[in-house]
Amino acid sequence: MRGATCAALVVALWPFTVWETKVTVPENLLVLLIPLAFLGLKRSAALAGAAAAWSALTHGVYPVLALFVVLMLIVMKRFRAAAIAAIVIAIPLACWTARNAHLGFRGLATGYGYHYFRGLYDYQQHDLRDHNIEEQDYVSQITVAAGLPSMATDDARSDPTVNKWLDRKATEHLLAHPGLTIVKTLTNMPKAWIRQQTTARSVANALLLLPLLILAAIGLRRDRTLWPIALAIVMITAAASAVSIDAIPMRYALPMMPLLAILAGSGCEVTRLRGFGVLRRDARSRSQGRHAGSV
Repeated sequence: MRGATCAALVVALWPFTVWETKVTVPENLLVLLIPLAFLGLKRSAALAGAAAAWSALTHGVYPVLALFVVLMLIVMKRFRAAAIAAIVIAIPLACWTARNAHLGFRGLATGYGYHYFRGLYDYQQHDLRDHNIEEQDYVSQITVAAGLPSMATDDARSDPTVNKWLDRKATEHLLAHPGLTIVKTLTNMPKAWIRQQTTARSVANALLLLPLLILAAIGLRRDRTLWPIALAIVMITAAASAVSIDAIPMRYALPMMPLLAILAGSGCEVTRLRGFGVLRRDARSRSQGRHAGSV
């Protein structure tokens, strides 16, 4: 029970999650949907599929969660559940993709190419600062040079023609530079969790995360059934890091805070049990000492 309380408090009081609640961003919804998908893995394949599908429609990175849910059920040898989850996921995603195709965009979500080049510019700076304006200008230079609109407006960023062109160019660049893609992804993964507006704030955020990471490591060592949660964190972080982690404060990592909190909560249980063990041994030693003294 202590571990569950610890996890709930981390999610409820994490300062950057609270900060983002005032903004209309998909991460606020994902903070609920991701743990709901994991609850579905235990209780209901339909629930897991619905939460994963909703996540995929909410944010361009989260088709990875849909894939994870189906693969995890297969690994667990729950083949019927995997089929149910796959169907529940496929129906809304197929309908949305068909809707996009009708509007001139073949795909599930726009923005991949735009964010890829933003992330490329950000990676080339090799620091922890915010480059939001410079990134947008960098992508605008690319599109204007190709005779396409600047990316300075919402209309341009939603234009199917511009997005299709950027998506194609991003994929070509990614495949042409596999080494860069791997290094960029691995470099960005820890940065995705600590990025703030300045280097000093990023360091402060890293120190704030450190106790949770230590407790999570203790929890994973104690309970191996929690490793799928750690795997999901790694997969989602890698997917975001391969494209872009420009948004701050640690916005792309915020939806995974409930998962990290679950792992840290398990670590809280371990430290509590160990603490009780020490107290019992001390009490037993004092009792034996008093008994020996009376004899």
